[in-house]
Amino acid sequence: MKWKPCAVMAVCIAGLVIGCKNPEIIHVSGDTYIHFKESHVMGWGNLGNLKSDVLKEANAFAEGKGKMVEIISSKENPPGFGKYASYEIQFRLIDKIHAGHGLTDFVPADGTLINTRSIAANGKELDDLTATVLENALKVSPGKKYRLAVMPIVQTESQGYSDKGFSSFLTEKVTSALGSAGPSLRLYERSRLDAVLKEQALVNNGLFSDADAKKLGELAPIDFILTGTFTRLGNSVTVNGRFIDVVTGEVVVSFSRGIPIVPEIEPLFGEVSTK
Repeated sequence: MKWKPCAVMAVCIAGLVIGCKNPEIIHVSGDTYIHFKESHVMGWGNLGNLKSDVLKEANAFAEGKGKMVEIISSKENPPGFGKYASYEIQFRLIDKIHAGHGLTDFVPADGTLINTRSIAANGKELDDLTATVLENALKVSPGKKYRLAVMPIVQTESQGYSDKGFSSFLTEKVTSALGSAGPSLRLYERSRLDAVLKEQALVNNGLFSDADAKKLGELAPIDFILTGTFTRLGNSVTVNGRFIDVVTGEVVVSFSRGIPIVPEIEPLFGEVSTK
């Protein structure tokens, strides 16, 4: 019996699909889980759709427990000859009241452990800041989908204060908030952005020039970047941000917001020695 080419292809594809069952969400420990998924056809598959499915399933899993997802790490493998496309995330379940607040503890230079959960729970003004960021993000490209890279929000010259972690905390909080902006906005992965900046010796001082923005746009699959600075003067911090078109170098939206220094934020700053 002779097989027609299309029939042979159909049988091959069916054979590839069989045995490629994706595992369920795996409990690691405590509130931490892993979700892994791969395409069902070798050499083919849309990585973007795969990532979307993983995130939707993780969110549905969290919703079923009355929680929300906080991604700890992610790993992706694009499709290629002889291999499946795959995507994996490690995540923890967090209370909904903490969502979008940058919940990762981190250690500043002096070794002091900063608990950002406490900051999130006591910083209404930070909620107002992220609301401002989201509001302006929706003005960047109305009605159209776009890809955004969030640059580190860095400190300008302040009077007598040094940054002991506020930049990392603020950047993480803004990034987390933008991650909930909806399907019209896709965030460029942080680790990839850092690699591009390092390779091209692009130093972010919060004041990206139009030339730097265009260069970054040529190197990474993005449409806009969010860059910003913060300045502490006394008992308040002023945050300034700009959304820049990487094709034209034009600042399409800008914003400014003040934040009072509450006790939970104070440890993220240090005093500059006058000696």
